[in-house]
This record gives sequence, C-alpha cells and structure tokens, in this order.
Amino acid sequence: MWSVCKKELRQFFSSLTGYIAIIVFLLVNGLVLFVFDDNIFDFGYAKRGLLSPRFFAGAASHKLRALSYT
Repeated sequence: MWSVCKKELRQFFSSLTGYIAIIVFLLVNGLVLFVFDDNIFDFGYAKRGLLSPRFFAGAASHKLRALSYT
C-alpha cells in the first residue's frame, strides 16, 4: 500500500499541476481562515492561540534550545 501511495504522490508532483493545486489549496484555506470577515474564529469554532505563527515560532525555538543543551 505504501508503495502505491509513494508512486501516486511522485506522479502527482512530477508535473506543474500538482504544485499549482497545493498552492491554490493553501491560499484558499489561508484566506478563509484569516482574511474573510465570516471566518471560523468569529463563530467560535477555533481559537487563534494555537494557529498563530508566533506559536509555531516559539515551539521551534524551545525545541532548538532544548536540543542545544543535550
């Protein structure tokens, strides 16, 4: 099963269509989540704390700091 999945992913990303599909998907999701007026944060379905870029940057810096001490 894993070999079929790898083959399909390799085939999908071997053309420009795969990259365009991923870029469009991420762009639309970013606009819906953060830019449009009626987003999921306004309705209370999600919290901004865990989805903010500062959270990921802070988590990465803590991990790097922990790795430097070992």
